[in-house]
Amino acid sequence: MCNVPGTRLVRFGAKGKYNYRTVTTSIFCSSSNFGDPIPGTLKTCEYASANAPTPTRTPTPTRRPAQKERGLRGEYFDNADLTARVVERADARINFAFGDNAPDLALAPETYSIRWTGMLRSRAAGEYTFRVESDSGVRLEIDGVRIIDAWDAQGGAHTAVLALDAKKKYRVKLEYRHGSGEAFIRLYWENEQMAQEIVPKRAFSPK
Repeated sequence: MCNVPGTRLVRFGAKGKYNYRTVTTSIFCSSSNFGDPIPGTLKTCEYASANAPTPTRTPTPTRRPAQKERGLRGEYFDNADLTARVVERADARINFAFGDNAPDLALAPETYSIRWTGMLRSRAAGEYTFRVESDSGVRLEIDGVRIIDAWDAQGGAHTAVLALDAKKKYRVKLEYRHGSGEAFIRLYWENEQMAQEIVPKRAFSPK
């Protein structure tokens, strides 16, 4: 039996492992009242005096689930033919207006190319319209099928329609080259249930 003057925070356990209860007057020190913080070991009850600091509980670390990687792998090349890679980074979505500037300090502002690769996951089954807007040449492949091939184009908007299954992952590759002028590239999608939008980060994963 543990008798306490007034109300105290009482701990029950041993070897640095304790369970706590707020007790008024008395309590029988047992695993049935406190729980067993360290099985198979002789345990005692302790409480702080009125002037002593209140024992603090050691918080149990919370295990957070690993965050899923989102976005695409971007490879940046210092020429227009996807060779001489100088930068590799993760890009959340394809919605860029580089203007007269280079996408990265390691690149010259003129005559560069970019390849984005990863996985695309559709929200629901159906026919999706993909739209690429850019100032120069582009190519878009889904699961190895080239659905937009405008590598020699001088910019504009290019569309293609493709049927996707619900929540299935598809390999995606988008290639872009820039020669001169204001640089930009954007990738959209839409279907009957969804208005046109930039393909969001949550739809992409690097692998």
